[in-house]
Amino acid sequence: MSLRGKILRKELGMVVTDDMEAFKIGKILNLEKWQEIQDGLSKMTKMAIITVDYKGVPVTGHSGCSGFCSAVRNDPELRALCQKCDSRAGLEAVRSNEPYIYLCHFKIVDVAIPITVDGNYIGAVMAGQVRLSDQEEEAELEQIISRTSSIAEYSSDYDALPVMSYGEIKQIADTLFLLCNYVIEEALEKNFLIGMPELKQQNIKKLKEDMDSMLSNAFVSQQGEELISATHPLLRPAIEYIYGNKDMNPSQKEMAELCKISPSYFSRLFSGEFGDSYSSFVSKLKIKWATELLLDTDLSVAQISDALGFSDNGYFIKKFKKIEGVTPLVYRKFYKRY
Repeated sequence: MSLRGKILRKELGMVVTDDMEAFKIGKILNLEKWQEIQDGLSKMTKMAIITVDYKGVPVTGHSGCSGFCSAVRNDPELRALCQKCDSRAGLEAVRSNEPYIYLCHFKIVDVAIPITVDGNYIGAVMAGQVRLSDQEEEAELEQIISRTSSIAEYSSDYDALPVMSYGEIKQIADTLFLLCNYVIEEALEKNFLIGMPELKQQNIKKLKEDMDSMLSNAFVSQQGEELISATHPLLRPAIEYIYGNKDMNPSQKEMAELCKISPSYFSRLFSGEFGDSYSSFVSKLKIKWATELLLDTDLSVAQISDALGFSDNGYFIKKFKKIEGVTPLVYRKFYKRY
């Protein structure tokens, strides 16, 4: 490891090892497969994404790089400013060990997402290249470098950048942070289990189930926050639990206990609030989430069924058809978004 790298890790309170080979992303992840995942995440989030190692050197191709940023980075002087932004953002993300959301020199929103293993910074996922929908929110973000160059030359490409609210950007950043570090941890565990056949199959099965659940939480509708804020205060713990645990099937009694009210009062209050019984509400909500996963992801019907807590795929298909009028496969075939 270079002296600069050791000093940086010391400043950040990180573990310093003499052999960083063990912590190279390329030795932990299958970068070819990770590139496919990164490409898919870029399409679904509408953000440009690239993964770099702990030195800041890209280890993947740039997924979804915008025309604006491609043009800017072709200019040596502006590219240097971009690299300064990336370097500083990566440092800030490592310091806090959480996504760092900031403004580049053109006031475009970017995110630095640190990847660590046992306290060792091994790289980062850089995402962004989007504009804020509310210009007042710019005041809440740090602009790393003040811009002196004109945007006129790139105005058409700038106007074509995706526009998002700060809330949307924050949610995507937090999800990417969890996903990236989860994948790294599971990859390390998988490598450790090589040579232990009796445990390997069980580990892979658990990884698959957890990833399916994570994907379902990442790509279903985000209307939950609005619903929770508008819900009767006594019922909010139940609605928060339902939205936060989409693979679970809590009973009405369990939700009443969570809300600290009697089951009968919970039932009356819930029906009055939502115009539907608790069980019917949850069933319809799960099928609504299922339709979004069918349209916005490539998860199989079985994976969606498992991710939403249906113990039997046949029951899931039957319930889906009862509410939507067609089977999940037919729904996907005729309504798939391209």
